Amino acid sequence: MLPPFPARGSIANYAHKADNIRNELIARQAAHAMLTHKSDELNAQVTVLEKNLVHVSKNLRDSEDNLSQTDESLQDLQQKKNLVIQKLYKDQQAMGGLISAIRKYAEMSTPDMLMQTNPVDAARASLIMKSVMPRLQEQAAILKAELSEIKKIEDSIQQQKNLQTAQTQKLNRQQNALSVLLAERQKLYK
Repeated sequence: MLPPFPARGSIANYAHKADNIRNELIARQAAHAMLTHKSDELNAQVTVLEKNLVHVSKNLRDSEDNLSQTDESLQDLQQKKNLVIQKLYKDQQAMGGLISAIRKYAEMSTPDMLMQTNPVDAARASLIMKSVMPRLQEQAAILKAELSEIKKIEDSIQQQKNLQTAQTQKLNRQQNALSVLLAERQKLYK
């Protein structure tokens, strides 16, 4: 014998339950698809963020290296300037001896010095004049060159300081960018 045929209301009840299960399955599949899509988006964001972090970190490291090189260059230029100034003072002292010899003979006019009654004094005065003038001109040229060198060094120092300031500003901007990226990363992982 066959089992009794279910009542019409119970068939409708089974159909309703089947529809509910089907609808719940569709909703879960949609939620799963949405979560998968969101996961893919987050993974893409993480990948881009990681690339940006690596890029900014590399730029930051390069800027730190450039700043270090600029600082070393600045120190080298400062040492070079100090050496040229020391040499300038030594040359100035050497020139002081010539100037004192000239002062001794400056009390007498050049014609009087050369027209002295004693021929030995006249020859000595002539010899001093001939030897002192080229030496003075040479010393003046040396001093002029050293002053020019100091000016060039000071200009280079100023350029290095300007470069250092620019590098420091760039470094600060990169550090800020890195902080922003790290904050974004922190948000993604929450």
